Formats: sequence, C-alpha cells, structure tokens
Amino acid sequence: MWIEFFYLLGMNDMKKLTDNIRIAISCILVFLKVIIFQSARFTKVLNDVVEQERVISNSEDEEIRNLHLKCAKYVRTFAKLVVGLVYSTASLLIVSTYVIGMKVRNDPLAEKPVIVSVWLPFDQNEYYDTALFLQAGFVVLVAILYGMTQILYISIMVFAKLRLHILQHQIRNFDYYKRMSLVPVDDVGMMKRLIRDHQTVIGFVGELNEAIRLMLLVEFLFSSINIATAAFQLILDQNLNDSLFSLQCLLLVTGQLLILVWHADVINVESVNVASALYEFPWYEKSIEVQKMAHIMTIRAQRPLRLTIGPFKPLTNQIISQVINVAYSYITIMTRNY
Repeated sequence: MWIEFFYLLGMNDMKKLTDNIRIAISCILVFLKVIIFQSARFTKVLNDVVEQERVISNSEDEEIRNLHLKCAKYVRTFAKLVVGLVYSTASLLIVSTYVIGMKVRNDPLAEKPVIVSVWLPFDQNEYYDTALFLQAGFVVLVAILYGMTQILYISIMVFAKLRLHILQHQIRNFDYYKRMSLVPVDDVGMMKRLIRDHQTVIGFVGELNEAIRLMLLVEFLFSSINIATAAFQLILDQNLNDSLFSLQCLLLVTGQLLILVWHADVINVESVNVASALYEFPWYEKSIEVQKMAHIMTIRAQRPLRLTIGPFKPLTNQIISQVINVAYSYITIMTRNY
C-alpha cells in the first residue's frame, strides 16, 4: 500500500492519491486498534467487564437487571447499525468495481478499475481476476476488524455508563439497599459501601482511559484527513456508484467520530449525575457522620470522569468542530492543487 502511495505521488494523480491515503489511514487505524485491544492493559479492563457483567446479570435486584437489559439492547441496536453501514459500504465497493471491471477485463488498452490501490507482486492487468479476489479479501478482512473494534469500544463505554446508573440507583434507594443487604449494615456501613463502589467505577474509567488514550490520539489526528479525502472524492466522482461509495465513507468516518465523542460525553454527564443522586436521597435525616461522607462523595462526583486524547485535552463535543475545521482546510488545499 505504501509502495503504491509513493508511485501515485510521482504520477501527480490527486484523485488516486487521495483514495490511496483514505484506504491506508483506515487500515492503519483498524490494525492499531486491534493491537491496542490485545494489549495487557486493555485485556485487564475487558476481563473486569466480563466479571462484573456476570455479577450484574445474576443480580436478584429486578431494577438492576432491567438497567442491564436496557444497555444490552442499546449495544445490540448500535451493533446492527455499525455492521449494516460497514458491510454495505464494503459490499458496494466490491460489487460496483467487479461489475465495471468485468466489462473491460478483455480489453488490453482499457484502464481496469481496482477495489483498493495496493501493490501486488504480479501484473494486475494480466491476472485481473486474481487481483480482484485478493483485493476483495483484503476489504472483507478490514471491514470485519473495523466492525468488531467499533462494537467492542461501544460495549465497554456503555458498561461504564451502566455502572454509573446502578450506583445512582443504589444511592437514591439508600434505605432499601441497606435493608436488603445480605450482611446487616447501618447507615455508615452502607455509605462506605457506596463510596467503595464509586471508587471502583472511577478506577475502571481511569484504567480504560489509560488503555485507549493512544488510540483516541491517533484516531483524532487522522480523522480530519479521512473526512477531507472522503469529501474530496465525493466532489470529484463522476458516476453514481463512486458517489454513493464516497458518501457512505464520509458517513462512516463522521459517524465513527460522533460515536467516540458521544459515549465519552455520556460518561462525563453520568459521573456528575452521581452528585445529583446524592442530593436526592434523604441525607438530611442521617447522622452527622453520614452527612459528612455524603458531602465528600458529592465533591468528588462533581469532578467529571473523562477520557483524554493522549496526554492532551479531554474528549469533548468541541473536538468535532475542530476536526471539521481542519478537514475543511485540507479540502481547500486539495481542491486548489487538483
């Protein structure tokens, strides 16, 4: 792919060059995510999720099980959306290229379309069918990995939101959970249990941030380039198939950016809502010691849990406008040089 990039750079073909850049960056991001998701730090986070979800799903509390079921349905809906968009984009690319390619396969003078611009150790015009087969296999592999990494990211982020929802529910129903405790506890003991649960959630989000912040950094460094190349291809496309594919790529890249920011913002908001839950339970009826503990926990909850882009700024909604502005600048530069 990089061999093809330098070859196209010498040809000064902006359309093919931007197409190669778009594909190369997408592949780099996918394989980088796969590497990060297989790291020891992320594996620990994933094991914690599996263990805690087993406990939650086996809970005797119907409300907690309902919260878990609601989150599971949410993830399932998102997974279907991601799979549908990713696989339809890949299928459109493969099928449209194959149909056009079959029309000119026997014409030695015609420029034969390719699914992806990659270097292969043989003449792709002479062995056109083989080249298409290998390119299609490459696209299918990347599509599968892309879908899996996106769904895994969504699942873990939603689980963090679930933990915060459960904590808020238990705080609001303080007296009920104190009475239903398997081990008899007083108000102080119940408050200490909630504080430990809060610290566990804080630690989980912190470990998750450490595991994926490099991925988020690379993601947002390349997002503007991805959006710019997809939009530039959409401007230049001359037929309906290419236009549809470029439009789907643009929607896919933009949607991925929105998914990252949206779920990070949900964790931010729900972590602050823990303070609201503490205010809503009848703390004023409790002892001075419990009130002090609730006050300290409220102060901590008012510091939102955030994911960060590498060692730099938090992942917030403002990042989207910054990425779009940079992408617009790239589009302007590419259009002037076309």
